[in-house]
Amino acid sequence: KEDPIKVAREDAEALARFRSWIAVAIHEYPEYQFVIKPHPAEDTKPWQIFCDEHPSTLMLTDYIHHLLAISDFHIARAGCLTAVEAWLFNRHSLQLLCGGDNLDGPTLEAAEIGRIAYSPDGFIGQIDDVMESVLDYETSIKRIDYIQKWLGPMPGSANSVAREIVGLLERKSPKYAFETTFSDMANMRKVLVAWFTSR
Repeated sequence: KEDPIKVAREDAEALARFRSWIAVAIHEYPEYQFVIKPHPAEDTKPWQIFCDEHPSTLMLTDYIHHLLAISDFHIARAGCLTAVEAWLFNRHSLQLLCGGDNLDGPTLEAAEIGRIAYSPDGFIGQIDDVMESVLDYETSIKRIDYIQKWLGPMPGSANSVAREIVGLLERKSPKYAFETTFSDMANMRKVLVAWFTSR
């Protein structure tokens, strides 16, 4: 059985390494614009501090797909779905294995199709290669096969996901339905932080 405190600590350490690798890239490539899009459930304060310290833009409110649509290149932690979502926009993605990330199953398969960096030097070394590379036919086919295998057939997958959600709701018959507000999320975070720090 996994220790949730240990898992959270390892994830926080991996996220700190991820930030440090991105910081190196920002300073190595001042000619590129780096846009940081945190996970919607992630605390954004560390990223705000990061963007103040390193010349980059923080994107908090828009959808990741809007950013991917205008990006030349996407960088994500290994296992992050956005690395694969970038493929939907015919973008290169580079996954960073910063520790605390499992490289198995779909993550391993995505890494074999795309690109993955295991160290800051390996990451910096691949940026020029990725920016100069052209997507070949074989890789495009592998991406399509991966997406169909792990995310479902396209097009129409959004409809199948929506049908599944409706089915879950009908089977569960929830008595209350409300939209979670930012205040609700902030209060939940306070409760969780208090609980974790009291242990």
